[in-house]
Amino acid sequence: MEIQSILLCDFAQVREGLLFVLSAGITRLAVPEVPAPFALSIAVQIELEQTELSRPHQLVISVRHNESASVAYRSTTAFQLQGPTSLEPGESMMLPVVADLRAFGATHYGAHDVKVEVDDHHQRRATFYLVRTPTST
Repeated sequence: MEIQSILLCDFAQVREGLLFVLSAGITRLAVPEVPAPFALSIAVQIELEQTELSRPHQLVISVRHNESASVAYRSTTAFQLQGPTSLEPGESMMLPVVADLRAFGATHYGAHDVKVEVDDHHQRRATFYLVRTPTST
């Protein structure tokens, strides 16, 4: 098992096992004041080997402000794939996962780490910065 990618984007969804992503590569969010909602989604691609498909797994996605260590978002999901697959011998399966953060928000400006973990030992991080919207003078 390996987490192949984490994309911070405007919007993402999964349909029929495919990941659809709009405007990926976000590294900064500008807001006039905090608290402010996160205007982003997280798209994750997890690669599972055939021997891992029928075992139960746990996925944790969290967003933490670096300086204060406050957790702005945390989601824990158990998953287990069932049923026959049409994979070729030795072929792995890509599992797309999306987290929509628009209902959650930040209370601090600065760096925020997005951490994705599967089964407590496979993990990846992405960082974005919440910055103050420049004011016109």
